[in-house]
Amino acid sequence: MELILFKKRSLIMKNNIFTSILIITNLNFLSAQDKDFDTHYYNGTIYIQQGVFGQKYIKGGESSPLISIGRELNRYPETEELYSKYLFMRILGMGILITGPLLSSVLLENDPGSFMTVYLGSLFLGVFASVESVNKLNEAIWVYNRKSLIERVGGNASTQNSDH
Repeated sequence: MELILFKKRSLIMKNNIFTSILIITNLNFLSAQDKDFDTHYYNGTIYIQQGVFGQKYIKGGESSPLISIGRELNRYPETEELYSKYLFMRILGMGILITGPLLSSVLLENDPGSFMTVYLGSLFLGVFASVESVNKLNEAIWVYNRKSLIERVGGNASTQNSDH
């Protein structure tokens, strides 16, 4: 009887040791995956940080101007398209904000009734285009980060199929 109890105890201890080794191995593997993902996320994504003089774009711990971030956004076709839409809307918004009040001041002499319509309309459209350009830039950065992480981490088929 004692021999049977001894064999059962030794079998239970062997199973516990095996289970413990298996758990420790899996925990080490999972924590290594997190560190690898964190490294890819830190080095491969762009994020926006508010600064005293406006927004800064950070990639890999280094602050970059918008021009160099624009070069990064040209790596993928979808982000290149969004970045070009950003540039177009930005130029359009600035053009409307500058030329609208100038045009309305010229109309003040010829047609005083249309002055306020042109002035307020140009301000509204210029602000709308500027806000829309910032939205396109933020969307381009978001898509860049998604594609960069999928490329670096080698995402599985379910992540790649969930683009839209």
